[in-house]
Amino acid sequence: MPKYSYAGTSIDGNVVEGVLRADSLSDLEIKLVNQGVIATQTRPAYSTVQQLIIKHLRASDITRTTRQLAVLLKSKVSLVESLTLASEQIKDKMLRSIYDDIIQQVEAGKSLAKSYANYPQIFDELYASMIEAGEISGNLEFAFGKIADYREKSESLAKKVKSALAYPLVVIAVAVLVVMALVLYVIPVFSSMYANFGAELPALTQKVVSTSNYLRTTIWYWLSGALLLGLVSVFLANSLRVKFIFQRIMLKIPYFGQLITKIATARFSRTMGSLLTAGVDIIYALEVSAKSMANSYSSSLLLLAGTKLMEGKSLTSVLEDTNFFPRTLLRMVASGEKTGQLGYMLTNAADFFEQETDAEIATLTTLIEPVVIIILGAFIAFILVAMYLPLFDLVGTI
Repeated sequence: MPKYSYAGTSIDGNVVEGVLRADSLSDLEIKLVNQGVIATQTRPAYSTVQQLIIKHLRASDITRTTRQLAVLLKSKVSLVESLTLASEQIKDKMLRSIYDDIIQQVEAGKSLAKSYANYPQIFDELYASMIEAGEISGNLEFAFGKIADYREKSESLAKKVKSALAYPLVVIAVAVLVVMALVLYVIPVFSSMYANFGAELPALTQKVVSTSNYLRTTIWYWLSGALLLGLVSVFLANSLRVKFIFQRIMLKIPYFGQLITKIATARFSRTMGSLLTAGVDIIYALEVSAKSMANSYSSSLLLLAGTKLMEGKSLTSVLEDTNFFPRTLLRMVASGEKTGQLGYMLTNAADFFEQETDAEIATLTTLIEPVVIIILGAFIAFILVAMYLPLFDLVGTI
């Protein structure tokens, strides 16, 4: 029997909260009424392990289900039947159980947006907001379609960024392993061979050998330090203040800062355009879009400037006040506000900046690959030359 967390009001008017086992939401509400509690909020209660699993559900599975719902609703299939058919196609048991619970909530009379909002780890503010706008306008199939479009574009951009970073990281990892193999195993072999000859080693070779001996005796200290540094980095990465400072510094790095700015601009434009075309209020859409930029520094700038939108300022002037967004976006937003097609223009802006990002990522990958290979080759060549110098001297004495 599943557990449900609830919040409600008791007969004497006090607010009560708790966790209760029930067969379904309707069964839960009956049990609460019998206890003299009128439920105002109910949601499934998951263990810590289950919550971790939920957080790491594959985004592609959610996107595919969203697209299926858009197609089913467009085909005039009822909402509950569409949810049921989509749920049956889900292979992941946890995600299927979540959709089954959403179906129960909808059948119990809850709105679809509130049912989705019970799972903020999976369905973010943008998702729930667009569903709510679709319910209000009576055009849910359009809302699901826009969400699917947004998620597909965002996932495509994320994959391109990851793939661009993957090759250099793999090359660097291989380089580190090769260097460690040379330092820890190859150099000692040469060192012992030269010791048997009794020859005096050149200064360069002596330095390389002494460095190898030092690293061999202290390798576990270096590995422990690297592990500790990794743990500290993970801890600091979760600190909002550290993340804010780091992301601000990243924006000032030549080329990388421009790339990060374009990625953040593309995410903002895609989110804002999707929300506005779905009929979400512009002030709330700006707040959600700011949080979607994946850069806490730029998000904070936009959230601070966004208060001026409530005072009647145009979106163009609000974005201009941040001194963050490119002039191209400002001109496109200004054009959209003049023509009354702001959502459409922001979607076009997102397409433009995603294309720009694709081009810059391709250029960055092209530049990084030869640089890493050259550095690796030069380092290996340096070690080989240092270790073969004594052989040249021995050959010269024969």
